[in-house]
Amino acid sequence: MAVKSASVSQSSLLHKEREILSQFIDCPQILGCFGEDYTIENGEKYYNLLLEYASRGNLQQLMKKSGGVLSEVDARCYTKSILQ
Repeated sequence: MAVKSASVSQSSLLHKEREILSQFIDCPQILGCFGEDYTIENGEKYYNLLLEYASRGNLQQLMKKSGGVLSEVDARCYTKSILQ
């Protein structure tokens, strides 16, 4: 599981992400959202979004690792997944 966190006062984008992900619960191409919770750290309240872990990272990280270039086969694979 991966956790995205933000202070409650700055968590509007995470709330929006949760709202969007809840519309794609059954889509195998989109990482799952397991829920949300709140924690308190150093006296500040945080909003936490609980997500499925992507062991290979995201597409931007993959591009960075490969020097900014994807093979044609990989580009086709990711394009197909995005379009689905």
